[in-house]
Amino acid sequence: RVHTGRMMHLTRLVTRRAECRVAVPVQSTRRLQPVAVRRYTVNIEPPKFDEAGQRVFTREEVRKHDRQTDGWIIIDQKVYNVTTWIPYHPGGEAPLVNSLGKDATVAFKQIEHSPRAFEQLEKYQIGVVHEQKRYQGEGPWVPPTSFGEEGGFH
Repeated sequence: RVHTGRMMHLTRLVTRRAECRVAVPVQSTRRLQPVAVRRYTVNIEPPKFDEAGQRVFTREEVRKHDRQTDGWIIIDQKVYNVTTWIPYHPGGEAPLVNSLGKDATVAFKQIEHSPRAFEQLEKYQIGVVHEQKRYQGEGPWVPPTSFGEEGGFH
C-alpha cells in the first residue's frame, strides 16, 4: 500500500519477530524517484496474562502512558486507561493528569469517592501490575457503601 510517498509491507510474522520491508522515497527536485528498499527486523513481545486471564503490565509500560491523549494509572495493582474519562472527571482534569503514568493509589484513597466512582473505574481497567506495590497501607481500598450524617460517604 502506498501512503504519502511511503510503502510498508509485512513480509513475515514469526512468534516473536516481524520482518518489515519499508520503501523510503528518494527526494528529487522535480518529483519522487523510485524508492530504495531497506529491510528492518523488529522484535515483538507477546502480551503476558495472569491465571485470571488479565493482561499483566510492568510499571515501566504504564510509565510510558503519561499524556492526556494516552493516559494510564495504577490503583491497587490494577491498570486503568483513563484517557477518555479525563474531560469528564467530576473533580476536574488536574487530579488525573497529575497521576498519569504513575501509581495513583494514595492520591485516589485520599479523596472520598462515591460507590458510583468505583463502578465507573472498573469500566476502564485494562490489566494488572504484579510488581511490588508502592502503597503500603492496610490492604486494598474498600469503597464506601453508605451516606453518613456529616454529608459524606462512609
